[in-house]
Amino acid sequence: MNTPNETGTQLRIQLGLLLPDELAALLDVELSTVERWRREGTGPDWTRLGQRVYYTHRALRMWVHTNMMRDKFSVMDTAARAGDVDPADIAHFIEMEEAASPDPVSAP
Repeated sequence: MNTPNETGTQLRIQLGLLLPDELAALLDVELSTVERWRREGTGPDWTRLGQRVYYTHRALRMWVHTNMMRDKFSVMDTAARAGDVDPADIAHFIEMEEAASPDPVSAP
């Protein structure tokens, strides 16, 4: 028979909930970094159940996708400002990227 703690852990895993330390390990960052992101509102969306903080796999996928896209567009914008890239190429890149990128919410 499972203890309540084991049952809770199994349910948390089935629901796809990550604890802050698990998120830190998954992203290879310090736990303090995850805590800072939460305080500053710059990390993945999170929820509190009781006294514990949880992250969902869905929120993590969305956060990673958003940051990847922002970084790509930042590089393209910098290149365009420097005159290294034609703005029309940037528009084409954005269209291609949006067409090729899977919806991070519907991914398993």
